[in-house]
Amino acid sequence: MNSADGEPLETFRPGYPRYSALLSTHASFQKFRRFTEVRMRLLLLKQDEISVLEQALSRADADEPHGLFLGCARRDQNSTRKRILDELRTHLAEYDTMLQQSQWVQSLSDSSARDIQSLQNWVQGTGCIAREEREYLDHGQDLASLVTPPDIAVERTLPLLEDFLCFLQRTSRRVCIALAHVFILLIMEDIFPPPVVNQGQKGRREIGWKKNRSSAPHINFKGNAYITVD
Repeated sequence: MNSADGEPLETFRPGYPRYSALLSTHASFQKFRRFTEVRMRLLLLKQDEISVLEQALSRADADEPHGLFLGCARRDQNSTRKRILDELRTHLAEYDTMLQQSQWVQSLSDSSARDIQSLQNWVQGTGCIAREEREYLDHGQDLASLVTPPDIAVERTLPLLEDFLCFLQRTSRRVCIALAHVFILLIMEDIFPPPVVNQGQKGRREIGWKKNRSSAPHINFKGNAYITVD
């Protein structure tokens, strides 16, 4: 497996350098937390701060002894009201930005369990990232994907295809030929893209899609070596 720059992952030093290179290999590996609960907490606090200022502005208007100031902002000399309005302007600008950012983050696609499991397999198998710092992968429902997932039908067939290819490696030659014929028919109907089988490094066999694949490779670990099933 190579990074986005074409360099093998093994050329990067263990730790965040190699983990970052792994994430660059496919956009579907780029999973990050939305921090939804924290965002909601901050929005609620900011909303309440604005509500307090709103009430203070209402009191300042109600207590205004000079009615002219309420109808002519240019002549308004009430310093308390001006201060409240300045604070409201600042807080509302921050609030609007927080709302827009939260809306954008919440609109990101959910992460598939398959991709999350691949990342967990990799970090647990390599030990490149400290346990506490890889726990973000345990927040599956809060993890967002930076890219739009592939077609749902294709996404659902990929795990089945992986199991099928692994089964072919274990079964007899006669059964393999029969199943291969069925598989060829599926390919001809454009249900699956054609697989590419490559021999990787010693102790590792890679079964992958062509480079224009839309789904990330799935990572499984066996001992000290890992198998990528694309």
